Amino acid sequence: MFKTHAPRILVIDDDPEVCQLMHVLLRRIGVQSQSAATAERAEQLLRDLPSPDGIILDLMLPHRSGLEVLSWLRARPALRDIPVAVLTACTETSIQRQVMALGACAFLTKPSGVREIIGAVRAMLEARSA
Repeated sequence: MFKTHAPRILVIDDDPEVCQLMHVLLRRIGVQSQSAATAERAEQLLRDLPSPDGIILDLMLPHRSGLEVLSWLRARPALRDIPVAVLTACTETSIQRQVMALGACAFLTKPSGVREIIGAVRAMLEARSA
């Protein structure tokens, strides 16, 4: 009998409280998670570890923006198909259009409700398995 692994989500956010909340929510629905507080750390994890089943990405990161991270992901054949849900305090419509044009599957604003976040995660995981 083959064992299937629990889905894995990478949370990229520099706020430790947001990361902790995401870890608790994800664990509650049977999803493993790991976090990165910077774009550089996220890129290192994405190079060194098996690709996650999805990414929750903040746009306001130190040194480099989440938009740059999303562009970096989409430019790499091995990573471009990972579903990304953006979770950010930024509410500008132009930024939301940019994010969606880069292929994000969801744009959530902080604070988002638990149901909205879990719904976005489930949609990411469904997209990944399709």
